[in-house]
Amino acid sequence: MKVKTFAATIVLFAFFQAVQPNIAEDLGDVDAGSSSTENYSMSMDFDSSGQFDIGDITGLLYWMYRGGAAPDCSDAMDYNLNGRINIIDAVSGLRYLFMHTNSVPAMGAGCQVYADCEPADACHG
Repeated sequence: MKVKTFAATIVLFAFFQAVQPNIAEDLGDVDAGSSSTENYSMSMDFDSSGQFDIGDITGLLYWMYRGGAAPDCSDAMDYNLNGRINIIDAVSGLRYLFMHTNSVPAMGAGCQVYADCEPADACHG
């Protein structure tokens, strides 16, 4: 099952790479909330492991299309910050991971404030 999900991820990545050269929208300076809050989570870190990697994209796709476990912080999975989590977020994440584009997640890379999420251990050191 994981092989099929991974293969689907690669196919979608190749498709969107060919069709849309810049899917993720850079929203500039996005207000992430007050720095006094403690609800830090890592952008695009599906499982709160402290790293954004292919496993996070696979988990996101599995959740969206196969009914897998939900992300620990769903707000952190909205790459382009449009209020919806969809295939564009997954493909944008793949582009960021493998193409090394300058288009980081709209909230920023690394640990950010997500008001509706539990604090991630990886973001508190």
